[in-house]
Amino acid sequence: MATGNLKISRHYCKCCQKNVKTERSGMVWGCGDLILVVLTLGGWCIIRIVFDGVLNPWRCSECGKRI
Repeated sequence: MATGNLKISRHYCKCCQKNVKTERSGMVWGCGDLILVVLTLGGWCIIRIVFDGVLNPWRCSECGKRI
């Protein structure tokens, strides 16, 4: 999967025990994704969104752990 622009937010980090800036890469859709959406009648959208949430979590900018 291609990486997109960086998304930045604030979340509570259990490791740092405070609200910190968190980052994750945004999801980018390409031509291959368009072809798969058509071939799977939209099923690829669900798979892509679920895997993006699992494989691309929010990360603490101070300690680097998953939030």
